[in-house]
Parts: sequence; structure tokens; C-alpha cells
Amino acid sequence: MNSVMKTSDDVAAVGILGISLGFEGGRKEKIFEEKNLIVKNAKRFLLSGLYLPAIASDPIINLKAGIGGNIDPAGLYPKPEDPDQTDLITPVITIPTVYTLDVPNIVVTFLADVDQSQANGQQLTEVGLFKATGAIFNVKNHPGINKTSEFSVHYSWAIRFL
Repeated sequence: MNSVMKTSDDVAAVGILGISLGFEGGRKEKIFEEKNLIVKNAKRFLLSGLYLPAIASDPIINLKAGIGGNIDPAGLYPKPEDPDQTDLITPVITIPTVYTLDVPNIVVTFLADVDQSQANGQQLTEVGLFKATGAIFNVKNHPGINKTSEFSVHYSWAIRFL
């Protein structure tokens, strides 16, 4: 795995994005796992929840997948993420998330699936978690997944608070 991208604001949380492909018969194939960038606005939001208790809740409710996260047509070389990013470069699909909690380890894992009927013919290369207001929480560019109806794409995004 690559190291977490650090900014001058220091790190308040670490994300780990895992991507698996799902095939007929329940077979899954893990194709990607890597630490990801928690954007600056997400860090501010997390810290304001600690220091400003009157802040309104704005939970993460969906994941967007897109096609703008690579610098080459073959989808082999992901672009570096921008800590000031406010949306995906080229969003294609928005999927509701569910989450699980691991309270002792201070980890929340968000799960989302692009099913076999969605985003076919697209080369998915970027993904982000988004809050109810539409604000981005974090983002990760990854090698291209040429989506077809032969498989689903399962995203498992763990956020560990430090």
C-alpha cells in the first residue's frame, strides 16, 4: 500500500479504499487496496464536530464513481488527488452507501456497489464519498476498471480516525 498523502494541516483520519469485482455465483476478486486522501474540508468538518458541538450533522450518504481520475487513455496512471477538490473530475454514477462501525478501533467502513447493470462501457478511475449536503468527504483515483455487465464493482472504504 502507498503511504497516506499528508498536507500541511496534518492528518485527522486515514482512509483505506478497497475495490473488488463481483461475478456470477458469488465469486469476488479484490483488485485494489490503497490509502487515500482525506480532503481539507473533511478534516475541518471532523475537527469542528469535536470543538463546536452545535454544528449540524451532515452524514456521508453516497459514493460517486467517475472517469476523470487518470492521465492516460488506458487508465494505468492515476492522477494525484487535490486536497482542495470539491467534486470528482468527471462523475458518472452516484450510489447510496451503508456503513459498519468498529467502535474499539475508531473505524467506520462505507460500502457501495455498482451493480452489473450500471456504468457499463465506462472506464471507472475515480471515486469519492459525499455528505448529505453534497460536499465531498474524501477522494481516491485508481487504475481504470473497464466496467461491463459481466461483473459488479464493490467499494469498501474504511475511515480510521486518529
